Amino acid sequence: SSGINAEYGKEARKKELKKNKKQRQHVRQAVLKGKNFTQLIDELEQIEQMELETIDEGLPTSKSLREKKLKVRETIKRIETCYEKDKDKDQVAKIQRAMQEYEQR
Repeated sequence: SSGINAEYGKEARKKELKKNKKQRQHVRQAVLKGKNFTQLIDELEQIEQMELETIDEGLPTSKSLREKKLKVRETIKRIETCYEKDKDKDQVAKIQRAMQEYEQR
């Protein structure tokens, strides 16, 4: 009978892990949606400004600035993907427009 109990325990654990995974995904999506993408784009502009200042001073651009810029871009992309999954075309369009405007500056 202990074999049956062990099997039941395994199944219960599997279900629990699956439920936890779904909960974590929901929390991550809520956090992403809570982020303000226009603020993130402003942050990108600030980073670029700092990069330009270091170039003007004849200094090499720092690796940390490049990495920070990449991270912010990835976050914006994740926010966009999150809204795509929810089929929120308006939000997706807003983000894409904002990024296009940013790229053209």
